[in-house]
Amino acid sequence: MPGDFFMSLRNKTVSGLRWIFWGQVLQRPIDLLLSVALARLLVPEDFGLVGIASFFINFVRIVLQSWFEAFVIRNSNLNKKEAFELTYLSGLIGLILSGGYFILAPLVSEYFTTPELLSVIRTLAPAILFVSLIQVPSAYIRSQMNFRSQTIISIASSFTSSAVALTLAWRGFGYWALVFQILSVNLIQVLLSFYICGLEFIWSWNSNLFRKLWLDGKGIVGFNLVNFFSRNIDDMLVGKFIGIGDLGLYSRSYYLMMLPITQINGIASAVLMPTLSKLAGDLQRLRHGYLEVIRLLTLLGFPLIAGLVCVIKPLILTFWGVKWVGVARPFEILCLVGVMQIVTNPTGWILTILNQGQMLWRWGIASSIIIISGFLVGVYFRTVEAVCWSYLITNLLLFIPCNLMVCRK
Repeated sequence: MPGDFFMSLRNKTVSGLRWIFWGQVLQRPIDLLLSVALARLLVPEDFGLVGIASFFINFVRIVLQSWFEAFVIRNSNLNKKEAFELTYLSGLIGLILSGGYFILAPLVSEYFTTPELLSVIRTLAPAILFVSLIQVPSAYIRSQMNFRSQTIISIASSFTSSAVALTLAWRGFGYWALVFQILSVNLIQVLLSFYICGLEFIWSWNSNLFRKLWLDGKGIVGFNLVNFFSRNIDDMLVGKFIGIGDLGLYSRSYYLMMLPITQINGIASAVLMPTLSKLAGDLQRLRHGYLEVIRLLTLLGFPLIAGLVCVIKPLILTFWGVKWVGVARPFEILCLVGVMQIVTNPTGWILTILNQGQMLWRWGIASSIIIISGFLVGVYFRTVEAVCWSYLITNLLLFIPCNLMVCRK
């Protein structure tokens, strides 16, 4: 019966929100304490260096997540054999990209005139393989609405990687603490996800499944590829033309701005996207669900961001120290961007659920041209604040068209 289905879906959603919420309650203090400790033990240049080295890792994560994870969530009736076949393909892609990144490390190091990048990039290269292997098992767990397991994986990987980073930083290993934090968190997530899903490493190749994966996801992948570069090219530009130290300050201000957004949208995406995907055939219910999500995100996000703006400078001086005071002003500017992103982020979820890959692709091209142009103007003035202002202006230009796009659906 339809009534029974929606009641069951509602109960699973509420249970999922409860698990994810308490997971965040346990995990956030760990992350916050770690950020304070690392800010005291490390310098902005350490964060800037690892930020450049991890750029490609984050790129692979976003692309594979939008491709494999979105496909698994939309096709929640996949069995374990098909889940492994997708994992095998994703891992094969990750292995090739990991090897390529290892080989190209000298070129990246030379481009940024930073010799330390060579060893950092080559050490981080296996993280690309780990990232590729985690996508399908993680999505499979989410598609089954097994939020208890998802929460356990998140807490265990966060706690262990935080302990690794803090130990290395305390012993004076500098930026290597951040490097091994990235490696350990991804490795632990892979091991736990495979264990919980019960996936086995068996050779299997499913051409029909892979063809469907490509046809369903090529537009969405194209959008996320373009969108990632447009929204992250600022790190490369700041690191190259303004400085590694300034990149460290800029990345920390962006991290602080994204902190409430990541937590709020992370909970919403983990629970509500699988829920909304089950309503894809009922546009009226999907529209209602989308509006409820927007109301929830704004209710939680707006006051939190406003409060952080009011107290950011005293907080930085108290917990991070005077060497990080340069984070305050960029953070205040970027918070205006954060307010808009809380509202616009669910747009991608809805268009992904509706399999509107071509629309996402066209929007990604148009918005990327505007955003990258803004970053180039900001970098021209050789200050982090100018880059932040340029990002704010481009987001203002895109805010209304982005919301109109999803409203038409």
